Amino acid sequence: MPQTPMELSESRLERYDDGEVLYLATNPDGLWARSEFPDELMTIDYDADGVVIGIEVVGPLARSATAGLLHAMTTAESLTNSGAVAAALGPALAAR
Repeated sequence: MPQTPMELSESRLERYDDGEVLYLATNPDGLWARSEFPDELMTIDYDADGVVIGIEVVGPLARSATAGLLHAMTTAESLTNSGAVAAALGPALAAR
């Protein structure tokens, strides 16, 4: 029986080359079968069943995505301890 998205491994976000590459592994345990390139700054990886296992963005798209994620994580009004979140993200915030 095929796995549903909720049964798959947890997602993982990876940054490389001083933030020039951002990779969202939607299924870190997925086996790569093929890629599509919808934009010169984006690659989408699929497994043999056509399920997306990862999305990579590079250059300005990676920097914008990283900045947006960090901003959202440190300014969300629903956080109970935004200071702890900012402290945990310290190295990533300093690298921006």
